[in-house]
Amino acid sequence: MKKIKVSEATNTQLDWLVAKCEGMHIQVWPARKGLRKQPEVSVYHPNTEWGKFHPTTNPAQMWPIIENMVSDGFELKQAVFSAAFQCIRVRDGTVVAGYGPTLLIAAARCYVVSKLGEEVEVPEELT
Repeated sequence: MKKIKVSEATNTQLDWLVAKCEGMHIQVWPARKGLRKQPEVSVYHPNTEWGKFHPTTNPAQMWPIIENMVSDGFELKQAVFSAAFQCIRVRDGTVVAGYGPTLLIAAARCYVVSKLGEEVEVPEELT
């Protein structure tokens, strides 16, 4: 395992972290010469079958999580004069925030930080 900052996590690392926060069984398929240029994250959830999990790029996978975040007091905003998005939750005077070039990435970062903190460990295969 390797420690990283959530604010610097790649999409694949964020996909893995969101799956971890959701309590899914996760399988990482490492990158292989000629087969996969990047590692692949597959998950199993009791309500689904094994499948690819990309909440950072698949709105159908991230929106249910975002809806739960909004009902839990998170605010999703587009940063002023920027293509970046931010997701913020103020709890007990502490701001939990995540930023990213898309709303899905910003929400994923915010969700992971709220559950696991600003620094997390990811498998070596994802670094």
